[in-house]
Amino acid sequence: MQLLGTGSFGQVFLVRKKNSGTYYAMKVLNKQKIISNNLVKYAQTERNVLSYIEHPFIVNLNYAFQTRDKLYLILEYCPGGDLSQVLKLEGKFVEPRAKLYAAEILLAI
Repeated sequence: MQLLGTGSFGQVFLVRKKNSGTYYAMKVLNKQKIISNNLVKYAQTERNVLSYIEHPFIVNLNYAFQTRDKLYLILEYCPGGDLSQVLKLEGKFVEPRAKLYAAEILLAI
């Protein structure tokens, strides 16, 4: 539906599952870039960790698949973006809000 972000190895798109209407963030990674930067283990670890972790403060992995050239991670869509996007938008947080985010990060770790 639209591009949500771009990184060193791919892009993230907003997608909608046809039969349910559910929105997801689809992370598309370029295999050649991952291989040429010797990051195969990193990509495998990301997929493996996300596949078995269920936590309210960590984005959920719903599906994963691949084609000859790409890896696809279908992730929970968070319409507010991530913490870095919120911080860039707002500049800084008031102390109570910063404490809340710090506590959520610690709980996720």
